[in-house]
Amino acid sequence: LKFGADTLTALREGSTLAFEKIFLAYFNRVSSFIDMLLKSPDLADELSKDVFAELWSSRAQIDPNRNFDTFIYQIVRSKVFSYIRHHISPNITNGEHGEITAIKETELFIAIMTSRMPRRRRKIFELSQRGLSNDEISQKLDMSVNAVNEQLRQAINDMRGELEGYNPSEDSGSK
Repeated sequence: LKFGADTLTALREGSTLAFEKIFLAYFNRVSSFIDMLLKSPDLADELSKDVFAELWSSRAQIDPNRNFDTFIYQIVRSKVFSYIRHHISPNITNGEHGEITAIKETELFIAIMTSRMPRRRRKIFELSQRGLSNDEISQKLDMSVNAVNEQLRQAINDMRGELEGYNPSEDSGSK
């Protein structure tokens, strides 16, 4: 979803109309994304409301010239990690704690990155993750193997770019 700099500037300045516009455009998407990660529609709804409360309280940090999806998904990631830390992690023994947190963090990272990909690239990447070969993907999507290879290369490069400078301990609280 794309919003103009004027809508994001209005939100940053406290416009409830701009907030409502963004809320209506993003709420179901954010809730579905959280539900996909945590497998609980009620929890997804609750955490989505927390995401938008945080969006409102941190609106002064919005840069209208930067990608808003990145901004809101950073809030989503923070809320999901916080939930995992406080509700799932305490029930896990110390030996399993780091491993499960790392797995959830990796799942979240991949889900965020794939949600940002163009539709065709996302489809190719998802089919690849399900174990289909590039030949099978090209046949299924009626496109050349070279096009599949290029889309997968771009997907991996996008993920590498996001990983540069990324420190999971800053987000997940596990030091």
